[in-house]
Amino acid sequence: MLNNSFLGRFMNRSPINNKGFSLIEVMILVIILNLIVGFGFDILNSTLDRNQYTHTKTRLAEFKKVIARYYAKNNKLPCPADGTKIFGDANHGRSVVDANTGSCVGLAASGGVVRTETAPGSGIWMRQGTIPNRTLGMSDDMMYDEFNMKYTYVVMEQFTDAPVTSDGSIIINDGAGSSPTDTDHYFTDKAVYLILTHGKDRIGSYSPAGTVNPCTNKTALERDAENCNNDTIFSSGHYNDLERESPEWFDDILGWVSKDELAGVAAASSGG
Repeated sequence: MLNNSFLGRFMNRSPINNKGFSLIEVMILVIILNLIVGFGFDILNSTLDRNQYTHTKTRLAEFKKVIARYYAKNNKLPCPADGTKIFGDANHGRSVVDANTGSCVGLAASGGVVRTETAPGSGIWMRQGTIPNRTLGMSDDMMYDEFNMKYTYVVMEQFTDAPVTSDGSIIINDGAGSSPTDTDHYFTDKAVYLILTHGKDRIGSYSPAGTVNPCTNKTALERDAENCNNDTIFSSGHYNDLERESPEWFDDILGWVSKDELAGVAAASSGG
């Protein structure tokens, strides 16, 4: 078969009788080589993406266990860290709390920590920042995702100073509804906290230098745009990083916990 093919003739051409190739033959060879190289890169990128996704899911599960142990010990959830703090700063990776009370309840938003009321006048607040790895007793490398950006951490403020005795109010939908509040497309509207990576586009996340890649860099068409607008609604869904600036683009990976799951993981973590 090889001897009768174009590549076969190319490989078996005698150096003595070689009179060169025609322009068409050269063009065909270049096209074939480009296809082979491109296919190889696609396989490599696909493998890297799968590895990043798998490692991130493993990391999120680890965070859940560590936070559950913190909760079992302190009877409250940790406050977020400030994503603008950099390595070398004493507050890098530490929960932002009031120096006198040790609490973040009622503490004004500042730096890389956002405070959002779940509904106007509700008096129920959500705090968003980055994972407080040092407060949780984790190494600094645990703060960063597969794209070298800080994990985002969102928590119901009321549970950072008291036990979780009721459902949370953080909403996670599938991004496919007619609006973010389309309840037919909710995964949950009772999360007490969530952790997420903003994926390979890095939009919405903080860098090691303490700068944020703003949500304004994301088109509203992208399904994960909901995850960087600092409200109490988030989207999860099927990972798809092949169609940027389309309704199908979704490169964020989320992990969230309800009141009941927290109790179960905390009990298991403490040996209860």
